[in-house]
Amino acid sequence: MNSRSLEMTDLPPRHRRGFALVVTLCLMVLLTVIAVGLLTMSASTTRATSSEQTQAAARAKRPRHETEARIQFYSTMAQTLSKGA
Repeated sequence: MNSRSLEMTDLPPRHRRGFALVVTLCLMVLLTVIAVGLLTMSASTTRATSSEQTQAAARAKRPRHETEARIQFYSTMAQTLSKGA
């Protein structure tokens, strides 16, 4: 074997095309993996945001429900007391 390294110009044209094909396929696989990862991350972020919005809406409604329950309780108590008097 020669002491100098094997260069692309030393290869026949058929092997150079094969090398380009392999490199292109590797890059396509890499880009596909990145795209799938980004889509997965986007979907999980969307689910988390939706869940947080649902929880925030429930927290916003809670004081209103508590107030309605207190009004109902005190009106029932007032009716009971007025009937007994």
